[in-house]
Amino acid sequence: MVPDALTDSSDWLQRKIVENLDSSAALAVLAETGHTRRVCNTANASPTRRRS
Repeated sequence: MVPDALTDSSDWLQRKIVENLDSSAALAVLAETGHTRRVCNTANASPTRRRS
């Protein structure tokens, strides 16, 4: 997973990624660098992220 591709993506795409992706590495990146609070909070609350 390329962090730059995640951080450079649109707000909409980041939101869809955190809602549908099961990659703890990607969720960690978006939890720290997501464009919106909604993206960061959703990434932090993800069950995948909590298991890691």
